[in-house]
Amino acid sequence: MIAVLVGLFQLIPFLGPIIVAVVLFMMALVRGVDTAVAVVLIHITVQWLVNSFVAPRLERRYIDIHPAVLVMVIVAVSEFGWLWILAAAPITAAVRDVFRYVYGRVSDPPLPAGVLPGWPPKILPDSRLFGPFIPAQPPPPVEPPVPIAYRRNRAIRQSQVPGNNR
Repeated sequence: MIAVLVGLFQLIPFLGPIIVAVVLFMMALVRGVDTAVAVVLIHITVQWLVNSFVAPRLERRYIDIHPAVLVMVIVAVSEFGWLWILAAAPITAAVRDVFRYVYGRVSDPPLPAGVLPGWPPKILPDSRLFGPFIPAQPPPPVEPPVPIAYRRNRAIRQSQVPGNNR
C-alpha cells in the first residue's frame, strides 16, 4: 500500500515527494523517532538519485515537455480533480504528439505515416531500421531548362556557318 501511495504521488511534480515524505514520517513514527528519521532520509536520498540521474534521461527521451508548460497544464486540469493532475503529463505528451503528427502530415511535403517531425533516425548495427522511417535522399539539383528561344540563339552563335559574324 505504501508503494502505491509513493508511486501515485510521484506523478505530482514538486509537491508529490514532499507529501510522501510527510506521510512516510508519520507512518514510521509508530516504530520510533529513529526509524522515522531513517525512513525520511532514505526517501530523500532515493528521490535525489532518481531526480538527478533517471528522470532527466527519461523526460528528455520520452516526455520532452518544457516544465513551465507542464505546470500550466497541471494548474488548468486541477479544476477537474486530483486524478487529472496525475494524468496531466501523459495527456500533454499525447496531445503534443498528435499535433506534431497531424502537422507533419499536412505540411508540404507531407511526412510518411508514423513519423513525427524532429525524430532522429535510429539505425541498428545490422542495418535494420528501428524507429521512424528514413526517407530517401533527394536527387541532386538539376539546372532549370533553358527556353527554346535562347537555345536556338546560342546554336546560331556557336555554329560555323559561313557568313555568321556573331
